[in-house]
Amino acid sequence: MFRIALTMLALFGIGFATDPLYGGERDFSARARELSVLRAEVESLEAELHGERERGRHREHGLQSQLLELELLIQREQVRLADLEVLVEERQEEREVQLAGADHLVEPLEEAIALLEQLVRDGIPFKREERLAELDEVRARVARRTLDPESAASRLWQFVEDELRLCEEVDLHRQVVEVDGVRTLSNVLRIGMLALFVEARDGYLRARRDDAGWSFSPVAEGAATEALRALQESLRRQIRTGPTELPIGAEVAEGLRSTGGKRDRVGGAP
Repeated sequence: MFRIALTMLALFGIGFATDPLYGGERDFSARARELSVLRAEVESLEAELHGERERGRHREHGLQSQLLELELLIQREQVRLADLEVLVEERQEEREVQLAGADHLVEPLEEAIALLEQLVRDGIPFKREERLAELDEVRARVARRTLDPESAASRLWQFVEDELRLCEEVDLHRQVVEVDGVRTLSNVLRIGMLALFVEARDGYLRARRDDAGWSFSPVAEGAATEALRALQESLRRQIRTGPTELPIGAEVAEGLRSTGGKRDRVGGAP
């Protein structure tokens, strides 16, 4: 098509070039040069257009290949999703069977949780809210059937082991302590589950229990406070070997005797 147009343009140009009114044959060579330039431009444009068409065909082929790959990927994922849905349904059915078969454990679990909660409340006020929250979580998950009774029993056994471990440790902690209605983050010195001392601005406070519950009272300056300072410094420096004086005093032993030894089994040995 471009060649036909170019030929017509050449004939038209020759007619003008031989017409005396347009300069005669003197302009023929100039017009021939212009025609040659135009022909070269047309051929260049034609080649460029052909290149663009080829590149377009390559891009289209590439996009079609990508579309095919995506369709295959979607099909594979749909099959995988269907398999997962079947697996989830099977697991759910198995879980329902397990829960139904372990329903007889729910009541003993609730009784065990209630007993552990009472022991936590009766013991020294060491991170009581966190420990009670852990028990409450187990109870709630069992009630919602998101935790099967066997797993709940395992969680409770782990809780008991943690409590027994606390009985064997003498350690320094940070916890929120409420003294005279004011809650503050303080250093606390825990001697097993027998005694809890709070580092105050002007000395130490000891956790005491009476008929109204747990409270904190000052430790009189003297040998007890010196022993507490020495023990606290040793724990800060990670010194856990060698003889250490434990400032639990006669009041703690008297408190243990007054409970009939019940706390000995849960809160530690005297």
